[in-house]
Amino acid sequence: MTAILVTGSTGFIGSRLTRRLAAEGLPLLLMQRRRTEVVAGAEILLVPEWTPVAIDSALKGRRLESVFHLAAYGVAPSDRDPHSMMRVNLAATLALVEAAARAGAKAMLIAGSSAEYRAPTAPSPLSEDAPLEIEKLYGASKAAAGIAALALARSLGLPLAVARLFNVFGPGEAAHRLLPSLVRGFAARKRIALSPGQQVRDFVHVDDAVAAFCLLADTLRVRAQLASGVYNVASGVGTSVRQFVETAALAAGADPALLGFGDIPMRPDDVPWLIGNSHLIASRASWSPRLKLADGIALTLDDAATGIRT
Repeated sequence: MTAILVTGSTGFIGSRLTRRLAAEGLPLLLMQRRRTEVVAGAEILLVPEWTPVAIDSALKGRRLESVFHLAAYGVAPSDRDPHSMMRVNLAATLALVEAAARAGAKAMLIAGSSAEYRAPTAPSPLSEDAPLEIEKLYGASKAAAGIAALALARSLGLPLAVARLFNVFGPGEAAHRLLPSLVRGFAARKRIALSPGQQVRDFVHVDDAVAAFCLLADTLRVRAQLASGVYNVASGVGTSVRQFVETAALAAGADPALLGFGDIPMRPDDVPWLIGNSHLIASRASWSPRLKLADGIALTLDDAATGIRT
């Protein structure tokens, strides 16, 4: 039986994607470094060391329908070893492309990142051909992986899309991220230390990001419907961090006095403006975000209040 392979199934977006695929009754193969049951009935393939040799060995003889590759190194602030970053983000990605082609996969989707883009010099949405990052290691490693994967997949006849995600938020985010930090502060009714919040970002709810992944993969299976390439998963709408925080406070009914804007300084390397141009995915795959920012925040706060993960 052919299966859908998912890497990064234990992560924020990967777990949400895995649950959606499982709800559709699709046979799942989850490649993990440590065994974690995300959904019942999925087969777990343990690969503790993500090396090309280990990946090739683990997938030998498998038949795959499609591949969703979300695993990456460098998302957590503590993950900064350059050798691990290149091994996981670049070498392992290329090994998966080769394995997917051998396994007969009809499509492969790689989760990219807005970090792959060089800091913009003007406040305008970034299209897929914008200059790529050459200074920060995480963004550069992801950009290099996407470029190399597209070239390798083309040589192997494997349809492949790189979905560059902008600021995804929603249920299941890591504790250190903005919205979970706000939720904890609101619950404790303690002042929340924040930057001035002038950074402008492009926020996308996790369910919209997952929908984009599924839509890209589905249309990619039919080559005439979608060309291999890079696609921004973005709203195209700029929202300041301050606006995001104030929207969350309003939805939570929190005291505005809890919002400590300016209590911590802006990071020297913080990009002031980062918005994605989403015209390509809209025109070629008919995707656009379903949830408005306020609605996505409200749903996430409801989820945090009830402790339900859907």
